[in-house]
Amino acid sequence: MKTPQELEKIFDRLPKEKVELEKVELGIADDLKKRNKDLLQAVKKADSSWKKYQDYLVGADKPFSKMIDAYNDLDGSIQPSDDIAKRYLKAGKELGVDLKSSKEYQNIESNIKTSKDVLNIINSFKDPSTFQK
Repeated sequence: MKTPQELEKIFDRLPKEKVELEKVELGIADDLKKRNKDLLQAVKKADSSWKKYQDYLVGADKPFSKMIDAYNDLDGSIQPSDDIAKRYLKAGKELGVDLKSSKEYQNIESNIKTSKDVLNIINSFKDPSTFQK
């Protein structure tokens, strides 16, 4: 058992330790408040940014749909263009004329190639609605 002098020494230290403990606790509380404030700012920023991005994607739906319509029109035009180019060459051959070097034939062949390149580029784009889920 402790002597009264030892107990008194212990009790003398208790208030000081309690004050120091309160200071530590208050410091942690201040750190907690600051961290919460920083976290709240980060949450607001992230929340705002995804909403802006979603609005951007929703806005991209309309031009994307128009691009797909144009893609379908172009895709549907290539085969008939290729068919007429082949018939044109065949008609020239029947007449004994090589029409491969004619300006009209060169133009349609160039446009068919460009059309296929454009389709490949459009194919590389993803539907923005897939990012909205």
